[in-house]
Parts: sequence; structure tokens; C-alpha cells
Amino acid sequence: MSKGTVILAYKGYDVITYLVSPRKYLWDKCACATSLGGIQIFIPSYCSSANAIYEDCYLLGTSVARPCITCRQVQIARQEGAQYVSHGATGKGNDQIRFKLTCHALYPEVKIIAPWRIPEFYNRFRGRKRL
Repeated sequence: MSKGTVILAYKGYDVITYLVSPRKYLWDKCACATSLGGIQIFIPSYCSSANAIYEDCYLLGTSVARPCITCRQVQIARQEGAQYVSHGATGKGNDQIRFKLTCHALYPEVKIIAPWRIPEFYNRFRGRKRL
């Protein structure tokens, strides 16, 4: 019996994969998602150039991208009737906060699964290189 539907991945749920990545990595990731049991794959086809730089040195592409990525993720979650969304942001920066705040602003009812906040996950994998 399914626990529900989550957008991205977490053991025990039906998985709908939402891939945002440079094109050269997409097909390998699609194959991986399918082999791990993904039931659908969404690949957005968009790119924006903002030339966003903070204090003449810090590129804001990542911080601007997270709300954009999450906005589409929430659209997919609503479209597919998902009760959960998930992301792989670690606690090293503000990315997980950007995901969380955007999700709650756009879809307050959705629950967020953040593996890097689950001790059973981060104690098993001591960093992305170990995954």
C-alpha cells in the first residue's frame, strides 16, 4: 500500500522525479531515477539570465534558482496530488530555507521531506561524495 506521493525521492513512497540539471547530466539521472523506481519524470526546459551579483563578487544564481525550482516543484505536486515534496539541500547554506519558505508560501498544506535533516540519513552518508 502506497504511503502517498512525493516529488523527488524517499524510501517507501511513490516517486515522481523532478530533474533540474545541466543537460549533459540529465539522461544518466533519468536512467538512475527509473532504475530506482521513479514512476514519472519531469524535466523543465527553461533558463534565465539574471546577471545577479552581490557586492561585485558573489553570484546569486543559486540563491535565485532555488525559489524558481521550488515553484515548479509545487506546481507538479499540486498537479499530481502529492502530499509531500523533497529536496537534497544540506544544512551548510540557506538552500533548505529557500526551499522550505517557497513551499510553505505556495502550498502551505504540503509536507517537506529533507533527508539531510533526518539523523538516520545523514549518519549513514557523511556527505554527498559517499552517496
